[in-house]
Amino acid sequence: MNVPTFVSYFTREVINVDEVDGEIKIALEERGFRRNENYRNLFAIEPASEIEAAQILGFLRDIGIPFATDRSGGAGPLIEWWKKNGLVRGEFIVMDTYIDDIKRGIPPQFRKV
Repeated sequence: MNVPTFVSYFTREVINVDEVDGEIKIALEERGFRRNENYRNLFAIEPASEIEAAQILGFLRDIGIPFATDRSGGAGPLIEWWKKNGLVRGEFIVMDTYIDDIKRGIPPQFRKV
């Protein structure tokens, strides 16, 4: 099963988007994301501030990229924390299915926060 593009990790200092291809790749590059040299489908950006990080997260929300949950937490629970604490606004999509489960054929489950 194909894994959708997703935010795999973020902090105030870095935001990673994984499984990037097609039109989303172009949109990310135009926003300043760069491809990771070691992982072909991983793109990252280093925001200059927490305010810029929040703006970039809003951009990812607006183009419909979900925030993934992994066994150690991941971007999904973190975006919920940022929203609860007033660092971001709006409705974000969280992907509650682990990536390795999707690769084994389990359909991804999404919810809005």
